[in-house]
Amino acid sequence: MNEYTEGIKINLVVHDKVLSAITDERVRQEQLRMSEKFTWTCLDNLVSNSEKLAVLAEEFGEVSKEIVEQLIANSQGCTVKVFESFNDKIEKELVQVAAVCVAWLEYFYGRSK
Repeated sequence: MNEYTEGIKINLVVHDKVLSAITDERVRQEQLRMSEKFTWTCLDNLVSNSEKLAVLAEEFGEVSKEIVEQLIANSQGCTVKVFESFNDKIEKELVQVAAVCVAWLEYFYGRSK
C-alpha cells in the first residue's frame, strides 16, 4: 500500500478476470487480422487516428445499442433473465471497447521515440 492506493479497494480476483478477458479479446482481434477477416487493428502504424477512432466509436455504439435495448425491454416488463442477458451482451461489448483502446495504446507505447 502506498499514498496512491491507500483506501482504494480493488477485488484483485475480479480485476484479473477483467484484464484476462481484455487480453483474450486482443488476441482474438489479431487472429482475425491474421486470417484477413480484419484488414487492420488499432495496433497498426499505417492506420490513422481518425480511422482508429471510427473503430472505437463503432464498438462504443454497440454498448449504447445494448443499453437502449435493455431499457426498452425493461420498460416493457422483461424478465430478470432477459434483463441479465442484456448485461452479458454489454459486458462483451465493453471488453471489445477496452481491447480496441488497448490495441491503440499498444501502438503508442510501441513507437520508437
